[in-house]
Amino acid sequence: MTSLSTWAVLRRHLSALAGPMALLALVVALVSATAVASPRAIEATASADIAAQLSSLSPAKRSLRAEAGGTIALGTTADPLSGLRKDLDHFRSAMSEPFRAAAGSARFVLTTPEARVYATQDDPPTTPVRKLQLTAVSDRSVFSLTEGSWPGPVSRDADGVIHFDMVLSEEAAKQLGWTLGDTRLSYAGWATLTGIVTAKNPKDPIWSIAPNLLSPVIFDDGNKSRRVTGLALVDPALFMNRSDVDTLAWYPVDPGAIDAQHQADALASLRAFSAAPHVLTVPNGGVPTTLPFRSGAEAVLEQGLARQAAATTMIGQTAAGPVGVAVVVLALGIALLVARQRRSVATARARGASPLLLRGVFALEGLAIGAPAALVGAAVALLVPGSGVPLAVPVFLAILPAAVLAAVLPRDQPGARGGAARWIAEACVVIVTVAAVLASRSGAADALTALAPLGVAATVGIIVVRATTGILGGLARRAATRSGLAAFAGAARAARLGIDGPATILAVTIGCGIAVFAASLRASLTAAVDDTADSLIVAGFTAVVAASVIVSVAVAGVAVLLALTVTRAERRRFAVTIRMLGVSRLDSTAMTWWQIVPVVLAGVVGGLAVGLALPRAARPLDLSAFTGEAGASPLVVDAAATALIAAAFAVIVTVVQLIMRKAAAKADAAVVVRAEEE
Repeated sequence: MTSLSTWAVLRRHLSALAGPMALLALVVALVSATAVASPRAIEATASADIAAQLSSLSPAKRSLRAEAGGTIALGTTADPLSGLRKDLDHFRSAMSEPFRAAAGSARFVLTTPEARVYATQDDPPTTPVRKLQLTAVSDRSVFSLTEGSWPGPVSRDADGVIHFDMVLSEEAAKQLGWTLGDTRLSYAGWATLTGIVTAKNPKDPIWSIAPNLLSPVIFDDGNKSRRVTGLALVDPALFMNRSDVDTLAWYPVDPGAIDAQHQADALASLRAFSAAPHVLTVPNGGVPTTLPFRSGAEAVLEQGLARQAAATTMIGQTAAGPVGVAVVVLALGIALLVARQRRSVATARARGASPLLLRGVFALEGLAIGAPAALVGAAVALLVPGSGVPLAVPVFLAILPAAVLAAVLPRDQPGARGGAARWIAEACVVIVTVAAVLASRSGAADALTALAPLGVAATVGIIVVRATTGILGGLARRAATRSGLAAFAGAARAARLGIDGPATILAVTIGCGIAVFAASLRASLTAAVDDTADSLIVAGFTAVVAASVIVSVAVAGVAVLLALTVTRAERRRFAVTIRMLGVSRLDSTAMTWWQIVPVVLAGVVGGLAVGLALPRAARPLDLSAFTGEAGASPLVVDAAATALIAAAFAVIVTVVQLIMRKAAAKADAAVVVRAEEE
């Protein structure tokens, strides 16, 4: 035979497997999309949560600020504050990224100690004790000059007494009883009020950081004279060479400039800046002034990292459900493909196809299943806002079908499966699960934390498979001693579990178990966090959990469908045989339900047990990053969600069973017998 005829045979058998391949591709796409979208969604909500938490801080707490007393940096006569500006700009330039991008240009307010204003004979008896604090700001454009003019240069009279102009806020001028143009003697010198100002933008953060710029400090305890202290904007030259200047400097922090991806680096950058000494340049012989910068953003970033880490860990645990079910479904689907291709492989071998060629064809078949579907799923997941593209799961699912199909070349005749390999595989699963659970409870190995739920679910699934086989065998033996064909034949056939039975039980146990576990995590988090509505990361976690549960249930439903597809030919032969034997329609229906209901029921029961036991088997639930309280949080079982998940599996089984039963009822006896003979 020619090579062309061999390829024609291979193309024919590939086209005949379009249905199962499409189902497997759908599973790969769904799980790939979930695996990529989940961390992106958590990252996006974590970024929004950080921005919201930073925005909730007052500007005074959020900004990177420092207060210190001493000599300010030396400037020039034309710009006495230029030295301080230069120092603060230098400090910011030395700040590492990414926090520097969030920190704005430096701003500052300089004040002197209180200087009492002398009373005059014209002052009424009720005049309060008046004090001034000379003030200079980094940018006086934040004020709006409503009356008068800005201060002029400082001068000295023949006696060396300073004469200076000043500007007061409307409220300060009112409380001090100072009218425009008045000149009064103070401890600082002769002060003349030349201007009145108000806030140009009342929402400017400076009024929160330095509120006394507009509002005077009033002390009145009823025992002593009322005292009013106002901040007076003066010529910055008054601060030259003084050693008693109080410096308030800060860098505004943009709440939206730090995202979840860079918050760890931003926190490290902030801590490094806060720990470094920031010494101002002072005149020769002056005492160095150090600015100790601190920011409330540090605590917010610490809490944000803890919340994101906790949410990521829980998402990893819940995402194990779809991935685990997908692996089982792919194994079941590959078994179906292998079973259906024995005849085609035998024909291709008879026509001269080499084993290498066949393995290459099966590898291409596996790539046709996994690669496009994984790519489409990952591409769809990119629609979810976020910056990371985790490709580990999509790449794994893309190459898994190809690797397995190339390794497991179908034999001409199906042989008996060895039990030793199965026992070894099950023992390995149990050993890995025990190690993962112990590591999870001790917290020594975070890498195994996400594996613990999947391992527990798989271990319980293995136990359920073994138990189900024995229970169904016992039911068959008991039914054999009683009247009634349906119970005996149904239980006897169900007890002979092929690959479809264990695979279905494993898929349903893992899918249902992780789904219930995820619902319990969501309920526990919602119950523990009082202000859930204000926590964006909690809302994001809830959305991801909901998507994970839906995908787990959907993929487990595909497992049920594939299980019925694997045994379709056998069930059609059985349906035709019992019809020819004159079995009643009621008994025929009962036998049909026996083929899948016990298996799925066992999986659901095992899944419910897994979902309720997982939080106790793995590490105690720690929600301190969300609640602020140390210690494990109580587990809350979401009864409604658990019932809904179980009902979803029941609906899936019912729908799939009705479809398959309808197809079996239409089977033509002659066609089935002829296919069996061939």
